[in-house]
Amino acid sequence: MFYSLAISHVHTPYQMCITHPFVTQLKASTLPKITFAYYIQQDQEYLKHYVICLRKWQLMVPKEYQSFIEEMIQEVETKEVPFQRRALSELPQVEYVPDQITIRYIEHLYASLATKNHAYIYASLLACPFIYQKIAQDIELESIQEPLYKEWFSLYQTTDTKQIQEMQEVRLAEFCQLEECTLDSCVPYFMQSMIDEALFFAMPLYQEVVA
Repeated sequence: MFYSLAISHVHTPYQMCITHPFVTQLKASTLPKITFAYYIQQDQEYLKHYVICLRKWQLMVPKEYQSFIEEMIQEVETKEVPFQRRALSELPQVEYVPDQITIRYIEHLYASLATKNHAYIYASLLACPFIYQKIAQDIELESIQEPLYKEWFSLYQTTDTKQIQEMQEVRLAEFCQLEECTLDSCVPYFMQSMIDEALFFAMPLYQEVVA
């Protein structure tokens, strides 16, 4: 199915995401909180546009697909957004400037949306939930000492990851049929998002964060 196909093309950025020092430091509760604050600020900007793209796409798709896009929107707005607001109220305050990596990732989402191809749009949007679910699925939450980092992992942990990803693959295949395109043609859109995810994790570690 699609994820096996895609990972064979994006193995390096995929492994970078899974094993990135940003992730391992979160697991070990050694990531400086000011670094996490920088990441959350950038992710807040990214998710704002992620939802905008979802809402624009929702207006484009056949009616039978609108409800599952609404579920994607609600997943972000009821879980991730409230966490980000609360986290930023607890973390060190840092000066916010949109990072070029954040801007590049957002531009990729809008470029995918501009294709008006439902399969390509969905593929570009799938990398984000896919990689976060993969990172969180085998985490033992009780081993994470920092409560904020533990809660971050818990946002993406679910007991039915396999079923969710299988359903995502089924929907993508349906969009490919609708658009008369192949799964292979979707890989570049997923691949660019995966590369941007790897850069997104690297971004806060290599910035001089100013409190």
